[in-house]
Amino acid sequence: MFQRELDAYSQEGLDITFFDPPDNWSCVELFISGQAGIIRVIQDQVNTGRQSADGEQLVTTLNRTCKVHKDYQAGDPASVRNLVLAKQEKCKGFKIDVRYQECFQVNHYAGPV
Repeated sequence: MFQRELDAYSQEGLDITFFDPPDNWSCVELFISGQAGIIRVIQDQVNTGRQSADGEQLVTTLNRTCKVHKDYQAGDPASVRNLVLAKQEKCKGFKIDVRYQECFQVNHYAGPV
């Protein structure tokens, strides 16, 4: 992900020895890899044409397909509750209604998303 930027800096003669970019390729593969990538799963769900192809049904399919990937984590009641409480603390007066069955997490180089 960062290689293009580093190449551009090198071509411009900038010193990049100070920058050691994170290796985020594993996370990228989680999205783009063949049959087991998030994008492919979403595409397959959309192509079914069913109205139930999003929300819990989509996340159930993602959980089944992506669960072995080190950067994927299925939503669980405790982690989703903690996330909702933290967001509500930041946004006073704003109610967030989220079901853990409709949540998953990607472990990105910058932190969990």
